[in-house]
Amino acid sequence: MPGFRIGITRWNYLEVRIVRRSHPGADDVDDADWVSARVLAATGGFRADYDAHLMSSDFARYRHELARLSHDRAGTTRLQTLEEWIDVALAYSDSTGHLEATCEITDHPGMGARLRFKIDLLPSDLGTILRDLDEVVSAYPARNSGSAAAQRRDGAGSAQTRRGARSSANVTRCVRNRSQLWDR
Repeated sequence: MPGFRIGITRWNYLEVRIVRRSHPGADDVDDADWVSARVLAATGGFRADYDAHLMSSDFARYRHELARLSHDRAGTTRLQTLEEWIDVALAYSDSTGHLEATCEITDHPGMGARLRFKIDLLPSDLGTILRDLDEVVSAYPARNSGSAAAQRRDGAGSAQTRRGARSSANVTRCVRNRSQLWDR
């Protein structure tokens, strides 16, 4: 199962494992990119292990930003998933080249628990994360070509606007099929 991990210790990490496409046969712009994932994290005495629904296009975008950070050795990358399941800001933290990932994860966006924590990394850790993201992007390439996906790839539109549009689409989809409301 492809995935990636930020952090190398067993007591301070964030790991995302892609399980499957959420809607494998979908050709609908709203559904084609969604993947089901398992999110695992640990920091201090806290542990997280939950299912999340993420967009495959987020991984390609993050992989691109991470490669730029690794090359430039400056700046910040951000993995901010559409429905706020995961938010990771990764940046060089000091002149010695160490990196710091500031993570916030949510087990049920909009109503669940949030865990905020930091992970210290070395520049050499970026190579492993990039290789893992290559595997994720290869196994789960972005499939839609709709305007919402194009906006996300191009960076157009605010995160808040995209979140609002996605939330509206979720409500519409849930109303259309009430029996699946609790499965999401």
